[in-house]
This record gives sequence, structure tokens and C-alpha cells, in this order.
Amino acid sequence: MWINVHELNGDDLRIGKKLGSYLCDAGFTDVRIKARYEVYPSLDFIGESLALQLEKAGQPEHAECLRAEVREQKEKIMIRYLTTFALVFAMAVSAQAEDQKDSSEKKLETKTEKESAKKEKGLVLFDGKSLAGWKSTNFGGEAEVSVKDGAIHLPEGSDMTGITWKDAKKIPTSNYILEVEAQRVDGSDFFCGLTFPLGKDPCSLILGGWGGGVCGLSSINGFDASENETTIYREFKNQKWYKVKLQVDGDRVQVWLAGKNIIDQPREDRMFSIRLECELSRPLGFATWRTSGALRKLKMRKMTAAEIKKSKAEHIEKAKNE
Repeated sequence: MWINVHELNGDDLRIGKKLGSYLCDAGFTDVRIKARYEVYPSLDFIGESLALQLEKAGQPEHAECLRAEVREQKEKIMIRYLTTFALVFAMAVSAQAEDQKDSSEKKLETKTEKESAKKEKGLVLFDGKSLAGWKSTNFGGEAEVSVKDGAIHLPEGSDMTGITWKDAKKIPTSNYILEVEAQRVDGSDFFCGLTFPLGKDPCSLILGGWGGGVCGLSSINGFDASENETTIYREFKNQKWYKVKLQVDGDRVQVWLAGKNIIDQPREDRMFSIRLECELSRPLGFATWRTSGALRKLKMRKMTAAEIKKSKAEHIEKAKNE
């Protein structure tokens, strides 16, 4: 009822989703939209303000009880702070004692990382000549997929055209890196709808959707790429190749576009899924929406032990700073 009334009055309730596209159209190339709803004052300020109101209302005894409660809560906070400080200090002393050990292990770790990277040759998903390993996705209304000039071409369909990897057993479901170069050949919607495994669950990376500029993961807790915490806006030019890197580990999903990290999404306490129309892209697939796209240089490999360790350390450090 509320939505209907506002729409009848001419209001656009979805203006928030469209704002990023409007800014891209205006010439902005790096648009991130965030919202902050309320910022609360300190506990002292709130408590004293309420106590003064109680005194004005003729209830001084209640005002004093409130002040006492505020003091008690502050003492509890201070105890937690001192406990945390003691733990951090103890950890710092322990870390200092192990500095020499860590420094001596760094050279060995670097050597191991290089050796592991050589071993992880990975899976070449496209030989540049054929659709070996892939099949055209039967969306209904799809155009004919072809290979020419070293690229897979996904012509505009009604609504989707795509390819799906045939052998699910050959691809990892976590701790892996997938790289591809993608191009919007013609059209104005997503040219890279990459559906990928995320443990037991699937998820999709959307580039250039909802009118051409929306990027993000679909879906998180039921919200698609246009309306969740990964939503970001980018301007894409037709007939230009964009390097895409997807990294999935036990803690998070990361995406780099043209060498820049655009998504760093924690996995904990989130439910990942895909939209119904992408079901046929499982376990691994690419699709376009009413747009012609092209793909090349597809490869996938497992992360090395050193890469997993590094990613976990970065994730922990980022969580501390948030």
C-alpha cells in the first residue's frame, strides 16, 4: 500500500539503485555509494541529557538511578578495555620473542611459495580454438555461440546467451583463482555473468548489469548484485577487453577488475545463492543479458598454501581495522 501510494504520487522508490548509473552517465568512472543512517553521541551525553529531563519532570531519584547505571556501564567498559590491553601486551611480548624465528623463516617461505606456484599450473578453460569442455547453455532464446579470433563469442540473445562447463569434478569449489578477459561487444547490459562454485553453494559475478554499470555478486542473503554490500558502479566501453580475476577462499570472495580490487566480500554469516535464470550455468558458466559479449584467456587454478595463508592474514587484519 505504501509503495503504491508513493508511486501514484510520482515518487521513484528505486532512485537509490539508479543513482550510480546516473553518475556514470554524467562522466564519473569510479562510483561507490554508501549510506549512514544514525551516529549516536557518547554514553555520558545521552545519560546526562535523560537525567536532566527526569529532574525537570520532578523525578530526581530516577535521575540519580540513571546516572548510577551509566557509571556502572562505564566501569564495565573500562574493565573490558584493560583486559583487552593486557592480552594485546602479552601477545606483543610473545611476538617480540619470536621475531628472530619469523625472520629466518621468511626466506624459506618465499622459496616455498615460488615452488608451489610452479606446481599449480591449473586448468586451461579455453584453448583459443574450440569450445572443448563447454556446452552452449540452453536458456531458451539463446543465440549461437561461436569461436573466432581466439575468443568465445556470445551474441545477444532473448534474453540470455551463455556457456556452461561440463565436468563439475574437474573444478575446485574453494581456494581457487579464476582469470578471464571479457568484452562487451555490443549492447548495454551485463556482458559477464560469471556463475561460480562457492563451497556447496553457487554465486554469480555480474559486470555491467542493470543498464550497463552495475557490478556485484548475486546473491547475498537474497539480495542481488544491484542491492547488496558488493554493489559498485563502473563505466564499460564496448569493444574493450577487461581483465577479471576472481579469488575464492574459506574466508572471502575477492574480485579484481583491470587490476583493481573492486569486491572483498567476507563469507561468514552470509547466505550465497544465484538468481533462478542462472541455474543452468552451474557449476561454472558465463552468460550475457540482451548483450553481445566475448571471452578469452580463461584459466583456473587452486591457490597455493602460501597464497591461502597470505589471504587469511589480510582478512584478519582487515577485520581488526573495521
